[in-house]
Parts: sequence; structure tokens; C-alpha cells
Amino acid sequence: MDSQKVKVWTKFIGIIVIFFAILLVIFMNRNNKVDVWVFHRFEDIAVLWVILISAVGAVIGLKCLGIVRQTINELKQLKKGQ
Repeated sequence: MDSQKVKVWTKFIGIIVIFFAILLVIFMNRNNKVDVWVFHRFEDIAVLWVILISAVGAVIGLKCLGIVRQTINELKQLKKGQ
């Protein structure tokens, strides 16, 4: 078995493990409720919605951070060029 096949199978197994981990989190939290305060008190919100909103917020935040870092690097390059 060559290294390319090992790499592909490792990635495939990793994807399957992550998929089952996500399914396990969903299954274990399907009936859980939580009270949340975000500038207003929200009662009996499903934990899955809180997890989903947190994940989306984290992805958006990381994307914005990447854009800011890229812009700062471009400004530094412009300053060096002058």
C-alpha cells in the first residue's frame, strides 16, 4: 500500500469519526433545554439551537478575524513599498 492510499484512507476515517461525533452530540442533546440570557432572557431553548448558533458565530468571527489580519498585512506591505 503506497503512501497516497494511506493518506486518503486516513482522511476518510477521520471524516467518518467526526461525522459520528457530531451525530453523538446531536443525539445526546436532542431533548435538553437551557435558559439563555443574551440582552434578554430566553427560557427553555433547545441546546442544539444554542450549539448551532455558537458554531455559526464562531465561523463568522474567525472569517472576520482572517479578513482583518489580511488587511493589516496588506497595509504593512503598502507601507514598506513607499
